[in-house]
Amino acid sequence: MASQIVLGLVDDSLHECAQRGDAQKLAELLEKSRGSSVNDVDSKGFTALHHASYFDEGECVALLLACTACDALRPTKRGFTALHVASVAGSPRAARLLTKHYQREHLDLRNEWGETALHLAGGAGHVVVVQVLLDAAASPWVEDRWNRTPMQVCSEHGSKASLAVFEYRGFPLPKTMPASFTLPAAQRGRQVQESKLIAEFMEHLALSRQALSEPPHSVVQGIFKRSEASEAIEPADLLPPSSCSSAPPPLVAPAADASRSRRALSKLVEYPGDPAQVRALLCEGTVDPSGRDMFGVSALMKFAAWDKVDLLEMLLPHLLGHGQQEGRYEGLNETSPGDGFTALHHAANMGARRAFDFLSSVVGVDKALLDDRGRTAQDVAAEQGEFS
Repeated sequence: MASQIVLGLVDDSLHECAQRGDAQKLAELLEKSRGSSVNDVDSKGFTALHHASYFDEGECVALLLACTACDALRPTKRGFTALHVASVAGSPRAARLLTKHYQREHLDLRNEWGETALHLAGGAGHVVVVQVLLDAAASPWVEDRWNRTPMQVCSEHGSKASLAVFEYRGFPLPKTMPASFTLPAAQRGRQVQESKLIAEFMEHLALSRQALSEPPHSVVQGIFKRSEASEAIEPADLLPPSSCSSAPPPLVAPAADASRSRRALSKLVEYPGDPAQVRALLCEGTVDPSGRDMFGVSALMKFAAWDKVDLLEMLLPHLLGHGQQEGRYEGLNETSPGDGFTALHHAANMGARRAFDFLSSVVGVDKALLDDRGRTAQDVAAEQGEFS
């Protein structure tokens, strides 16, 4: 039985091959159809090229681009080209192939919110993709719907690494940039490495395909979309690795209703995590604090990977069990699919030292648990070269 497509809802073999990186079968299908189906789209307007770009399947991207019938610029319903998808997903191989294929003017195509690929890569903190786009001469001056350049989006969303790339290329820092984003020269190299945390974390989850057991639905209201009182909130046609909006539209928790389950907190909170939003959602009691998102990841795992001790401290009281589990935290040692990582493993894998130390001190956290590769969280940290 074929697994479901991640970005759309169709179960099409061409899309599935592109998603899973089966270049041999993809080539056979393209030859058999003589390329006639290469631009077929799923329910959200995604082509096979969009799928391959999202998962950074370079060989599949190259095969699709080599097909003369392939419309490499075909946008989704919300105006995302394959390069937009590669940029927001942090797919460097796909981005390199696409920038070489595109004409210079195509690098700055804008989605429904006026965002170019550079806006998305910079805001999401994908350092390598930002470098690829700038090397290809993508413009850092194009403004989005809210008159923001890619650097301004980058500064608003806290991506120090991608902001440093702009600075290294000689582009002046935005005047509106928060003072905390200024990078001392001695720290820039270290910041570039450390701030890959969220990009690497979400890419790791996206590529753990065993976790993709249900059709996704968007968990963010637009890509970097600002709140507008007069505008209805509609989900984007793309599930990015993270939402980097500095002023996300208000998330309205569903009304209490015993007939339906509460929404998972993990589905409502995206990087970098707004403490006020998290506190409000938890206090309303209309969310499931231990629920999981489409990747099978709980809020506890996310906060640990993001090194957000304040959010962990806020969340833990809401994980206290009842009945037989009364007085004990629930979900501390649960694992994510595809890797067997506990929250402590996620912190170790992402170099989140503060979160690692905090969780290690929490009663009930089992530091001896092994992931799917037989490693403790400490083993993962040592393997990654973290905490040394």
